[in-house]
Amino acid sequence: SDVCSSDLGHLEVTLEEIDPEIARVLATSRKGLSIIGIRDLSDDVAAALGSGRGGSLNIDPVERLSRNACESLAGYGGWLNMNGVQSWPEGGLEAIVQHRGGLSIRVTDVSRERARVLARHRGNLYVVGVERLDEDAARELVAHVGTIDLANARGITPAAAAIFRQRAGIRFPEPTDASPSPSPGPLSAAAP
Repeated sequence: SDVCSSDLGHLEVTLEEIDPEIARVLATSRKGLSIIGIRDLSDDVAAALGSGRGGSLNIDPVERLSRNACESLAGYGGWLNMNGVQSWPEGGLEAIVQHRGGLSIRVTDVSRERARVLARHRGNLYVVGVERLDEDAARELVAHVGTIDLANARGITPAAAAIFRQRAGIRFPEPTDASPSPSPGPLSAAAP
């Protein structure tokens, strides 16, 4: 399908597949680009999109992409929203956090190892879909340089929240009890 709309310069297209040359043209959008419906993102298309320098790039959903595609997309020159990636390929998360600028990604299980990888990102980091984040992961994540938004996280343990409170620039929901996966409570921002 080829549905295209524009809202004050932000271009939104709905496509099931895309040619690299078309992707290169779309990537020239200066206000922002949303591509909805591509489930398989080829390396060539990712390279074309990663060459863009617009306000934002949102690709949703993405079921299949390679580490090479992640490396290419990390080069995008604006806000990068990869919330639609349900499963990161081996090495993909390591590649995408090389993006310099605002990055929004989905990571459901933030283990110590994944937190260490996320902490390598520099800039504003939004992590959506978090269902588990314990104190070991929190200790790694606080090394991140920039702001971190975990506002919709459901699984931040009380011990992890205590670590986050010690660092400015982390937004997270307060745990409501001592259960391993507390339901979201009121949002907190760590004290400056």
